[in-house]
Amino acid sequence: MRLLRSLAILVSVLVSVLASGEPAFADSTILWASDPVSPDETVLVVGDGLERIERVFIERMSDSPDVISKSVQSSEVKTEQVSSASLKFTIPKDFSPGVYRFNLRSNDNTTQYLNAPSIYWMQGNGGRVSSPGGWLRIFGRNIGRTSDALVRLESSADRSIQITLKASRASLWEASFTLPDNLSLGSYNVRLWNGNGDANTWRDAGTLQVESKASPPALQLDAKELGARGDGEHDDTSALLDGLATVARRGGGTLWMPRGYYKLSAALVIPPGVHLRGEDQKLVRLVWSELPNPPYALIEGSSNFGIESLTIFAGNHAHIISGGFQSGSNVGLPDAENITIQRVTVRASMYRGHLSVGETADRLAAALKSSSGGPDTLRLSGKNLTVEDCDLYGSGRSLYLQQPRNARIERNRLYNGRWGWYSISGADRVIFENNEVTGADLQSTGGGINTLGKIDMFAQNVAFLHNRLQMMNGWDREAMTSDGPGGCYYGRVAAISHDRRVITLVPPTSNVVQDLERCVGAGMFVLGGRGIGQVRRIQSIEGQTIRIEDPLTAPLDSSSVISITTLQRNYLVVGNVFSDTGIAVQLFGSAVEHVIAENVSRRTGGFLSRGLLYRQFQPTWYNQFLNNRIEEGDSFRDAILAVWGSQKSPNAAPLSLATIIRSNVLAAGSHIEIRGYTKIAPGVRDVIVEGNHIQKQDGAILVDEGAIGVLLRKNTTEPAREAVANGR
Repeated sequence: MRLLRSLAILVSVLVSVLASGEPAFADSTILWASDPVSPDETVLVVGDGLERIERVFIERMSDSPDVISKSVQSSEVKTEQVSSASLKFTIPKDFSPGVYRFNLRSNDNTTQYLNAPSIYWMQGNGGRVSSPGGWLRIFGRNIGRTSDALVRLESSADRSIQITLKASRASLWEASFTLPDNLSLGSYNVRLWNGNGDANTWRDAGTLQVESKASPPALQLDAKELGARGDGEHDDTSALLDGLATVARRGGGTLWMPRGYYKLSAALVIPPGVHLRGEDQKLVRLVWSELPNPPYALIEGSSNFGIESLTIFAGNHAHIISGGFQSGSNVGLPDAENITIQRVTVRASMYRGHLSVGETADRLAAALKSSSGGPDTLRLSGKNLTVEDCDLYGSGRSLYLQQPRNARIERNRLYNGRWGWYSISGADRVIFENNEVTGADLQSTGGGINTLGKIDMFAQNVAFLHNRLQMMNGWDREAMTSDGPGGCYYGRVAAISHDRRVITLVPPTSNVVQDLERCVGAGMFVLGGRGIGQVRRIQSIEGQTIRIEDPLTAPLDSSSVISITTLQRNYLVVGNVFSDTGIAVQLFGSAVEHVIAENVSRRTGGFLSRGLLYRQFQPTWYNQFLNNRIEEGDSFRDAILAVWGSQKSPNAAPLSLATIIRSNVLAAGSHIEIRGYTKIAPGVRDVIVEGNHIQKQDGAILVDEGAIGVLLRKNTTEPAREAVANGR
């Protein structure tokens, strides 16, 4: 009976798929091609229907932003490791660096550019907007290949109005542009040219709104003139609360605090439209001493407020500064925005004084009721968040950002306390740059970018640039990890609509947990079978039918395996220094199109991309490790630069797909490894390991039998010789 039911379901599935009208065989389709890429380097192409491609025609385009011109070099090259879903080819050695165009020759639609801009997002000095005299930054891959990178602003109201700006700063991963002081207000379509290629290589970056920079209210009231003493003896709580309320009643502005020690015994609540500003970070102290029952947060605000130029001291405490949450809760306010924390120092310890071992344990137990990492020194949620030039030392998590949008976290010192870490959760358009993150306790750990709160099951567009992370010795010691457990479905396709936006899934089997209802906003991954390598965000769900935001590029059929799980995409982890931690950077499931480049690792576990079953099958796709340096191995074992696909039944599809490991330098005590674990169901597919230098000779590159489509090329050891894989 069970066999008959299974056959009936299979027949139903096949009929539904065939009814969708998809042809049995389609022309070749490109889903992704790896770049940046240079002469004599290998390109990985992922797509559909590629099995017949034997040669590729490639051209080097001229550098002329305003002219559609002929190529300056062209060649036909042989493909390698060709399958229906991928192929590889090498840029000719005699080509010059620049933008390339290639054609698979089987279909005009398979023409694609390499090294043209792949734009992840843009961000203005006002978040979604910029102001005259302000700035615009664009992030992604191949953003500024030369210092001649340009943006063109075209007025949405009058297309004859076009303004071309040269980058003030440019790299492969981002470029900055200064807007003219006299730029007219309004909406502009933004296009980018990265310094290479002809007029066909401009790329749309989106629409930018240019608005006047909002002027803060001119009102400024002196806290001492309103009754605060600032002498360290009298309790100034009521005076400061009254002062903040007075500023709010008069339409908003600043409560200014002259130098002094302001003794406090309860929370300060900052109303919308009000800034609390000290005379100087070194001269103004807000002091909460040993409170028997500390408030939920010492300073709290909902939206449109700021704290600037002061120092906070606290003994026993819960959270220190909280903004954008419902009062006394972990629930973010949907309308929270424009929260600014600048030049603030925090020195807070709930373990201060002569505590006994029992009292210390009691305080730690109380701390962990706040979060898994103790109370937050700074916790923010909302749009247009700014944290600059702060020095934050507290008893637990240094920083918690919940669903930040258009946030800038720059030039701060963050100290993780006991069991503490930092967390950027459910992000979209976040710049985390030039910060120093230190484990300030023997039990403090690292942190990362994540979807741990299951916020829309989604995070994207994070620039994690030029930070220093160090001394993380507790918990898993992960300096930067992209955790995101959870998911809703694993199974096959029953039907797909003609527009490839509506997909009906096979009902769940008894041995795999499904929970579709809560997965709106999550990612739908085509994990295996026809159309492998496609991911889309889910727009709506009704029963077993899902609607995705954008149509699929390649068709699906009854062989297509679907995983619906949290989605993390477009992280740029570039130019950071990691020392004395566990793993330096870990991509831990559902990681798509991340770049890990130009980082330095000293006494860490190294760099790892890992697809796995983490309460659902979570793949890692299209990630690149470029020009990183492991200068010292880990303290306890070899450091690694690794790709793992930790396979688990019933899944047989690869959990790690399309990874580039290129031009990295690994000191003695470190090696490269590619692990798919099982030959029967390989967990890793399509990896390029190229141009790396590994000081270790024996076991420099380990590839196991569960990894397929691995290309090793131009890797060397010291003394110089070709590095070859072992363990396979």
